[in-house]
Amino acid sequence: MYANLTERALRLSFHIILGIFLIHAKFALAENSSELAGFSAVWKLMSPADRERFVSGYLRGWKDASEFLDIASEYVRTNPSQAPEALAKLRILANLGDQKPGPLAIFIDRYYKDPENQDAPLSKAVSAARAVGVGEDGGGEEDE
Repeated sequence: MYANLTERALRLSFHIILGIFLIHAKFALAENSSELAGFSAVWKLMSPADRERFVSGYLRGWKDASEFLDIASEYVRTNPSQAPEALAKLRILANLGDQKPGPLAIFIDRYYKDPENQDAPLSKAVSAARAVGVGEDGGGEEDE
């Protein structure tokens, strides 16, 4: 039960992080920060391909969130006495904290270079990175 929820929670977190990363990247590239007011300013800075990738990740994140909530709702409905503890565990599993995209991307590149990981879902790569502290404040490697 928790393994499936963990994978879905991590997938959702990744898509949210990807969207946030794209937004921050566009802010960092903006020459005139006074023009940046609201999301429409960020949207205007994106190329059509960036917009499509962003929307794709955003939609996937909503779908994953819906699936995650369906599973959590069913568990709470069938195990009401365990609901607070189970939801607290899910919250811990879903929290990526201050994950930094640069070191995480480098770790994921290395993770998929290992032939044993070629078919692994992204959530497993992110879990492996979390296990060793990659991308957290002061954790992991910054570059290759």
